[in-house]
Amino acid sequence: MEHRITYIELGPFEHAVRCSCRKWAPPQVAYRTAQMAEDEGIKHLRMVERARYHLRQARQPSLTAIRDYYVERAGDPETPPEVRGLWQRLADEISHRLNDGVPTEEQGSLF
Repeated sequence: MEHRITYIELGPFEHAVRCSCRKWAPPQVAYRTAQMAEDEGIKHLRMVERARYHLRQARQPSLTAIRDYYVERAGDPETPPEVRGLWQRLADEISHRLNDGVPTEEQGSLF
C-alpha cells in the first residue's frame, strides 16, 4: 500500500495533514504553519518505513526449534562429553519455558 500524504490549508494559520492509509490521522489538529504539518507527515512516513524494514528482516527461530537444536547437539557423538552436558542443560531450560519438560530437583515442583 502506498502512503500518500495530503496537506490541507484550513486558513491562514491553520494547516492539517492526512495520509491515504486512513489508519493514521492525527486528531483534529490544526498546525500553525505548513512546515509543522509537513513535519508530522514526514514522521508518519518514517514510521511506515521503519515498520516495513522490520517486517523484511529474518524472523528469529522459535523456542521449539532452538530447543531441538540444543538436543541435537547434546546427542552428537562428536561433541565432548562435558560440552554435551551444557547443551542438554540449555535444552532443559528451554523445555521448562515451553512447559513440556520434567522439573529438575533444582527447579522443584509447585504441586
